[in-house]
Amino acid sequence: MDNISLDARLSSVIRAPRLLVISDFDGTIADFADDPENVPVNRDSIAALEALGALPDTGAAILSGRDLATLRRLSGAGDRVELVGSHGAESTGDPVEPTDGQRRLLDAVGERLNDLIAGHPGAAVESKPFHRVLHTRRVADRALGDRLLDEARQLRPEGLHVSTGKCIVEFSAVSVNKGTWIAEVRKRGGWDAVVFLGDDVTDEDGFRVLGTGDLGIKVGDGDTAAVGRVADTDGVQTVLERLVTARAAHLKG
Repeated sequence: MDNISLDARLSSVIRAPRLLVISDFDGTIADFADDPENVPVNRDSIAALEALGALPDTGAAILSGRDLATLRRLSGAGDRVELVGSHGAESTGDPVEPTDGQRRLLDAVGERLNDLIAGHPGAAVESKPFHRVLHTRRVADRALGDRLLDEARQLRPEGLHVSTGKCIVEFSAVSVNKGTWIAEVRKRGGWDAVVFLGDDVTDEDGFRVLGTGDLGIKVGDGDTAAVGRVADTDGVQTVLERLVTARAAHLKG
């Protein structure tokens, strides 16, 4: 989409009676890094989301695959921004815990993943409340990293859902994804329009539930169901800051 088309859609969406702006975290308002606990976060984008959340009839959220505790720590976002982790399974607005049965399933697949990566430096297994995730971004041999991902996808443990992203395979004890969370929060909050920004395969679930009056913005290259696109996290910052300015001006009349 060219800048003129994106400008037109931004000008339209800010006029919604109730507007919700949602951003992914990694690759959208934070750049990637070899150390996932030390990613460069765009603080101006965080500030823009906080400013949006402070406006009347306007909501702001960060919707991430990260677990909620990690997302809270890394984002540093204030109370005006709802934080939603584990692709929608954990939220500051609706805290939940996994059941004993879910924990057993996740622990079992975690053991299998740890066996799979044994002796392969750079590969890691992340434990989240509702997920176990194989990461291969730090595996120097990309062919080996891809093979580990392929082998993980073949595990297919009963009772868990399997999804893929950039250099990850994720096993989930819940069926919620970014699309189901967006649909549910829209209904619960009575939002008339939604803006959603994201960069990864998992964000496509969110783009696909958006309607004609909404705006999905893909960050970076690749096929997408989003109707808008920006190049990188700096582009995200620009969009968020334009939303703040335009939405505030519209509300003032």
